[in-house]
Amino acid sequence: MNVKYEMNLGQWLIIDGFDNYESTENPEPSGRVLDGSYDHDYSEEWIGYGHVNGVPVAAIYLFGEDDILEDEELDYRDWDTALKRLVVQVDELSDDEFAALRAETI
Repeated sequence: MNVKYEMNLGQWLIIDGFDNYESTENPEPSGRVLDGSYDHDYSEEWIGYGHVNGVPVAAIYLFGEDDILEDEELDYRDWDTALKRLVVQVDELSDDEFAALRAETI
């Protein structure tokens, strides 16, 4: 499957290719205040890391209040539904890899 990229909000995003995402680091809460941000409709943001076809990415998971079920015995989050963005980690790319990414951007 081809991966499609887009420059949006000052970040290089993968907009087609989520099925190719492979996690290398488990998501953790970001601690970012979402009120007043682009993601203000959500209650929590978690960030994990991995790659898509060898391209390093940060995986942004966003949860609304209704998406989180917490009690003493269970902490459930639907990670597949919550994955909203894959942000390319441009600083980890070589110059040639970055040039290839720019060539594939829509």
